This record gives sequence, structure tokens and C-alpha cells, in this order.
Amino acid sequence: MSRRNIGIRMIEVRLKYSLSMKKFFLLIILLCSNFIFSQKADTESLVNSFTKDFVSKDFEYYNLLDESFSINFDVDNLNEAIESYGLEKEISFKKQDFIISKSKINWNEFNLNKAKVYSDDKIPKFKSSFYEYILVDKKMSQKKFDSIISNKKYNQIFVRVNPKWNEEKKRKECHIELKKQEGNIKKEDQDFYSISTPIFSVDKKFAIISFRDCCHTVGYLYFYSNKNWQQYFEFYRLVSN
Repeated sequence: MSRRNIGIRMIEVRLKYSLSMKKFFLLIILLCSNFIFSQKADTESLVNSFTKDFVSKDFEYYNLLDESFSINFDVDNLNEAIESYGLEKEISFKKQDFIISKSKINWNEFNLNKAKVYSDDKIPKFKSSFYEYILVDKKMSQKKFDSIISNKKYNQIFVRVNPKWNEEKKRKECHIELKKQEGNIKKEDQDFYSISTPIFSVDKKFAIISFRDCCHTVGYLYFYSNKNWQQYFEFYRLVSN
């Protein structure tokens, strides 16, 4: 065989190899894209079912923090909850049954029903597990009062009182002022929510997901049935101080 023919054959082999590698990388890209799309679709479906269970049905919208939070998931705690519900004969899990991701999600990239997504510094806030009541003299001018409250924290309640009032009267006035301010804020804007990065089981039949509001962090086990995510039970609750 001539050198020329050998050279042509080598070029043909390189071209075939190059085309094969391109097909291989294209296949990898397609598989990754399909996995990401599937994961996104699963997450959207889960969160849209999940929020129906804790957001008031009469809300026109709910306020959602743009970044998810990670769960410190312990499968032993989940199994203890399963036993407390008397369901250990139905389900039980091992750590390897779940795909645990520590990555955070930007909810702006998802199509979530009724969600208004905000960054932490822009999201409406009012409800709190702890209100700080700051008493000011009733005789203070409106101008000075307005300047004081212009930079107040969301959980601070400034209350005009008479310094001569007794403590019971002052407490009553604090309660009245809290209810007054609450009444001036649309119910949807009184609180906001943060949702965890979901943890799916390997077979995609179960999911762990939590939410936080002003006063609680609550975790749930969900299961997938009839093309819909349904709540199995609550297995974690933390009340904020």
C-alpha cells in the first residue's frame, strides 16, 4: 500500500474517531439536559402541591424568599417518626434511598403558582416570633415620631403612651397598636416563606421538603401517586424563639 493510501486511511480513521467523540459528547449533553429538565419538573410539581398545604387558600399570592435552604436530613429521625405514626410495616428508609443535595435553588428559575419571589432585603415582612415594643411619649411631635420610625426594623412596634400610665395600661396599648398595624397590612404581605431544596428518593416515589415562616420550620414526607405529590405526614417541627 502506498504512503498516500496509508495517509488517506489514517485521515478517515481520525474523522470517524472525531465524529464518534462528537456523538458521544452530544449524547452526554442530551442525557444531562434531560436529567436537569426532569429534576426541575419534579421540583416544580412538588413545590406547587406543597404550598397548597400550608399557604392559606384565600391568598391571592404568597411571598417567597428567592433562595432555598438546605435540610440537615437524618434518615434515623425520619424512621423514628414513621414508627411514632405506626407506619413501620408500610415504609422504612435507608440513607442510600435518597439523593441528598446541598445545592441551593433560585426560585426565580421555576414556575411556581401564586409565588411572588423576592430577595431577603426586598421581601415584605411584618409577622415575627418576637416583637420589640418601643414606648414613646404621646406628646412627641409627629415630625419627630415619623423620623424615629422611618428606619425601624420590621418587628419593632413604636407605641405612643402616657408615661404616667400603669404597666397594664401600657401593655394594653401595645396590643392595640400591634393589631392596628397588622390591620393596615394586606394579609399576603404580613408573612413570607422560605422553602427547602427538596430531597427525592432514588425511585422518585418519595420526597422530603420543609418550609419556614416567621415562627416555624416544618418538615414533611411526601409521596407520588396518580401523577400528583401528596403529603404523607409531618415529621419535623421547630418553633422559633
